[in-house]
Amino acid sequence: MKSAHRLSLLIYSFIYIALMQNIDIIPDGPKPVQLIHIKASTNHNEKASVESGYIAEPPINMDDHMRLHLDEFRTNVKKLCDAYPDSVFTCLPAAKNEIALTFDDGPDPHITPQILEILEEYNVKATFFVTGENVKKYPGIAKRIVKNGHQLANHSWSHQRPTSIIPYDLLDEANKAQQIIEEEYLSSKFFRPPYGLVTPEQMQLLKKHGYIVIIWSVDSMDWYVTSAIEIQKCVLDKVQAGAIVLMHSAGGHHGRKATIQALPQIITELRKRGYQFVTLDQAFNF
Repeated sequence: MKSAHRLSLLIYSFIYIALMQNIDIIPDGPKPVQLIHIKASTNHNEKASVESGYIAEPPINMDDHMRLHLDEFRTNVKKLCDAYPDSVFTCLPAAKNEIALTFDDGPDPHITPQILEILEEYNVKATFFVTGENVKKYPGIAKRIVKNGHQLANHSWSHQRPTSIIPYDLLDEANKAQQIIEEEYLSSKFFRPPYGLVTPEQMQLLKKHGYIVIIWSVDSMDWYVTSAIEIQKCVLDKVQAGAIVLMHSAGGHHGRKATIQALPQIITELRKRGYQFVTLDQAFNF
């Protein structure tokens, strides 16, 4: 019996020594699972919204100079929105499935009427940021904009670049335009600066005089590209609930031919995605 016990101990000792000598080659157990945060995709039906201060980066090829310029522009706009959250907006104030189409630089007798015909055909209401000079030149077109149920808003008197003039000159530009606009349309004091940017000093003065500065969250880039397909891409690839879309209804390349060609498809596709079109007065409940 004692011999068997000693034999068992000897066997166990031999096994233990063998295990200790070969422990490094014993395979490890399963490693712990690493948790990876997966960002949910945003498809067209989810209608994600954005906060004011956001401007989408255009999804098209641009030269380096333009890309850097737009990067700086977005940074400066974000600073303005942060500093004046109740007076500067790049998107609509409520996170609804609404979009505001906005058209700059009109009215004119050639392009604006074609834009109006498309909007009437598709039963869409929009906001036209007009210059005072053009309203004075083409009062009949301004009256037609209002008669068709659209909104007139202020894009300065003569489209001077705000960052190149002093604050009180910009205020004079805004006030002169506002006065002639209100002869046709009892307008809220929405002001879109030419080229989209004002200085902090100008913004302080505009706010003091009751202006609300409206920029945009989606730039159609119809002032930069001449392709209807690229304009559609800039809008449809970047639009979200509450977007303010920048387009133009005067001037530009080839009589804004690409804008006119792109607009019906933009409206049709956004409707398919469940969006509703509103004016700024409607969105801001003015």
